[in-house]
Amino acid sequence: MGNQITKYSEELYNYRVETMTPMSSAFNELADYADTLPNSRMRTSHDAAGAIRVVCQLVGARKVLDIGTFTGCSAIVAAEQVSDSGKVITCDKDATHQEVFEKVFAAAGLDQVIDFVNKPAMEVIDELLASEETGTFDVVFLDADKHNYQSYFDKCLDLVRTGGAVIVDDTLWMGKVVEESDTEDTRLAAMLEFNEKMSNDTRVTNLVLPIGNGVTIAVKQPVSG
Repeated sequence: MGNQITKYSEELYNYRVETMTPMSSAFNELADYADTLPNSRMRTSHDAAGAIRVVCQLVGARKVLDIGTFTGCSAIVAAEQVSDSGKVITCDKDATHQEVFEKVFAAAGLDQVIDFVNKPAMEVIDELLASEETGTFDVVFLDADKHNYQSYFDKCLDLVRTGGAVIVDDTLWMGKVVEESDTEDTRLAAMLEFNEKMSNDTRVTNLVLPIGNGVTIAVKQPVSG
């Protein structure tokens, strides 16, 4: 029958959040802090965080790369899913909120699980690839500058093991992907190009979910042949 929900209202969003498994107090503390900031829309939404949690559990994640730390919401939810011997590497070129999120990480007993790297995402990814980390990550969460999404994705796919997942945030871009009015939004253009390429990418099986600002889950497939 196709789409049976014709209106994704604020009330429906709140209902979905209220009926999902609650997020941890640590996540909520970081989310509440983010919501006080002028650029609060950059934080990982509750339902997108729920997707990270479920994917990490499904693949049995023990090693996660989180690209785009901001206030640490995505990093904390990933860290809560890996074992004590697991590892979450989170990176951001902006360390403005480092003191806040590292305090929360420590209070949650996850400061030894999470490594924050204060460098640009591409630099971190290239260093990991150069360090023979290819195929060693279970999950990557990508939420960085949209113009480089395809380059990030291609390199992150090399870092992820077969059967692992790359989770990509913001892929529906406020719903504008089905509008043609905002022709000057270069980030929208980048997302449209990325989504089109993803739909034909045989390296992965992907699904676009209408949660948060649009979340794509791409599972790495075995190399054929």
